[in-house]
Amino acid sequence: MTPALDALLADRVGLAARRTRDQAQARDWQNSAAYRHAIATLEGPADDGAEAVAARAMRLLADGGWVADLLVPLVAALAADPLAEPPFRVQRDALKLGAVLIDHPAASITATILSADALAGLPPAETIVVPGRMTVVRYHRGSGVLHLWRTAAAGDDFCAANATPCLPAAAIALADGLVRRIDGRTHAQLVAPVSDVVTLTANIRAGAALLSREYDRASGRFLRAAALDDWPSRAELMLTFLRHASRAEAAAAFEAASHDPAHFLRWAAMREWLAMDARAALPRLRQMGDDPHPEVRAAARAMIARLSAPCPD
Repeated sequence: MTPALDALLADRVGLAARRTRDQAQARDWQNSAAYRHAIATLEGPADDGAEAVAARAMRLLADGGWVADLLVPLVAALAADPLAEPPFRVQRDALKLGAVLIDHPAASITATILSADALAGLPPAETIVVPGRMTVVRYHRGSGVLHLWRTAAAGDDFCAANATPCLPAAAIALADGLVRRIDGRTHAQLVAPVSDVVTLTANIRAGAALLSREYDRASGRFLRAAALDDWPSRAELMLTFLRHASRAEAAAAFEAASHDPAHFLRWAAMREWLAMDARAALPRLRQMGDDPHPEVRAAARAMIARLSAPCPD
């Protein structure tokens, strides 16, 4: 560490005072008229679908003035103290700088600056991603072209065998203040910027797909999928732990997970349950022979046949 940083860290009184200022700033942030305006606009019935939430987000992002009001006090605080902590999460990589300004149960609002120069220095993207969520984007500043691709929604029976290709849909010229709703459950997008692009993005939580999907850009061919939510992966880890710990009394947890909306968690739960206590798992395994997902049905029927086969002499 540098002597200046050493001295700063040694100043316990100064650090405590800075923490107190940061906490007060966070309270002022959430009590500000701009923040309360954003929250009030996003508010609605808890069971609203993606379309209804997106309509409210469109109204919010149609005017970017509230964002300036929200950020001005923070800019002033950082000018006074470069080590001041903003009251939101910030992410930075080689291409962009982003911050989650609003985190509401219906949608999060993220501000992002995409560097045109950094993007131009990279080879063209070979794949495109259908992210699985509806978004509303305000292109606050910047110019260039927004390229879109479209595919079918991923239903409960989605698998590689029935994946439809993702094909070009449109090319839209960007302009300051452009607001667009993009259904990320069926669309992929790539920005080809001429200048740095500043966006405000509302990520709609309602109606999200189970999977994000990646496709080959040139052919539109499906390549791979990933769970959009980390819950199934965490649940699978816990079920594996229960099996290794031989916790047969946790059969109810395996049973419940075998009914999860995520087809890959349903089969992971059954696989772990069979490895721990095949006799207890067998009734539910027979039911899964009629599972809505073809891959789960096939796996369950194959396992039933294997368990029913006579033992060799």
